[in-house]
Amino acid sequence: MGELIAPNENTLPALHRLPEILAGSPFNLRNFPNNEQSPIIASRNDYEACHSFLARFESKSTLRAYRKEIERLLLWCVVEKLSFGQINKEAVDSYIHFLKNPTPRRLWCYASDKARSTPRNSPAWKPFVTGLTDKALKQHLNIISSLFKYLSDACYLRKNPFALCVREKYASDTTHFTTLERIPTKQEWQLILQTLKSWPNEKEKVRLKFIIAILFYTGMRLSELASLQWSSFHHTQAGWSIFIIGKGGKPREVVVEDLLIDIIDYRQSLGLSLLPEKNEVTPVICNLEGDKGISDRQIFNLVKGLALKAASGEGVDALVKTRLSRFSPHWIRHLCPTLMARAGVDTRTIQRHLGHSSSRTTEVYVHLLNDDKRDAVRQLTLGDY
Repeated sequence: MGELIAPNENTLPALHRLPEILAGSPFNLRNFPNNEQSPIIASRNDYEACHSFLARFESKSTLRAYRKEIERLLLWCVVEKLSFGQINKEAVDSYIHFLKNPTPRRLWCYASDKARSTPRNSPAWKPFVTGLTDKALKQHLNIISSLFKYLSDACYLRKNPFALCVREKYASDTTHFTTLERIPTKQEWQLILQTLKSWPNEKEKVRLKFIIAILFYTGMRLSELASLQWSSFHHTQAGWSIFIIGKGGKPREVVVEDLLIDIIDYRQSLGLSLLPEKNEVTPVICNLEGDKGISDRQIFNLVKGLALKAASGEGVDALVKTRLSRFSPHWIRHLCPTLMARAGVDTRTIQRHLGHSSSRTTEVYVHLLNDDKRDAVRQLTLGDY
C-alpha cells in the first residue's frame, strides 16, 4: 500500500495519492465482507465510489461542501486502515469521537484559523482547524449518511451504519431553534446598516450596499449570488425581476422592484449603463475594477467583514458582539422570509421566493410568529444607508 503517513507524523497522505492508496488491500471491493450482490456502479475502491456519488451534484458550492466532508472520512479511514465495508457501529462511534477532537492535532489541525486558506495540494494542508461543533457534526454525519445510503442502494455496501447514528443522536428536530438563533435582531440589523453608512471607501461601500440589498430583498443563497449574471435581470410590463438558478438547477423568478436604486448606483460605480441589458453575460458581483467576478467565499468575507466592523464599535453590548461575530450572509436569507411572514405573505409565495423544495422548510418562518420565548425581528425595511 505504500507509506500512509510521513515519518515525522505531521503530514497526512496527499489527496492525489488516495486512488493509489485505496487501490490496495484492504480497500479493494473484492475484500469487503459479505458482499453478495454485484454493485451497479463501476467503482473499484472507496475513492472511486465517492466520486460516483459526488458526480451527481451540479452545484459547485454543494459539491465543494460534500467533497470537504468526504475527504475527512477518507483520510481517517486510510490512517485507521479501514475500508467503508468494514465500518460498523463501533467504528462510527470512534469516528464521531475523533471529529469532536481530531488527534494528534499536529497531523489533523492547522495551528491557527489563518492557515485554513492553504491550498489543498500543499503538504501543509489540514482537514480541520479544530474539532467540529454539534451543528457542524450533524451536517457532516448527514452528508456521510447520504453517501453510504447511495453506496448501499448501489449494492457497493451492504449497510449504512451512519443512518443509525444520525437517528440516535439527532432524532429531535432543532431546526426551529437554530433558525431563530440565526436571525439578526432589530438592534443588530440597524447596527450593520449604520456601519455600512459610514464605510470609508465609497466604491467598496456602493458594492457592499448592493450585496446586502440584493440578499435582503431576494433571500437568495450566496452561491446563487456569486453565479448571477446581469443577463438574468428582466424587465416586463409587470416590472423588473431576476431569474435565479437554484439548488439542483431549479429556476425561479424573484421580483426586484425595490432594488432599482441600488442597481443603478452599483452599475454607475462600475461605469455601466443605468440598467441591465439582456446581452450582458457578465458577473453581477465583481472586483472593484469591474473586470472579473468574485467567488462566493469572497462575498462571504465582505459581508462577514461588515458584521465584524459593526461588532467592534464603541458601546456595543457583549451579547451583540458575540452574535455579530457569528453573522454570515445566510442570516440575511433567514431574515427575508421572516419579515415576509410578519407582513402576512402566504407560505407558498415565500417558498417560491426562496426556492425551497419543501414547504416544511418555509413553515419554520411562519412558526416563528407564534414564538413568545424570544424577541425575534420586528417588521423592517432595508432602511436608508
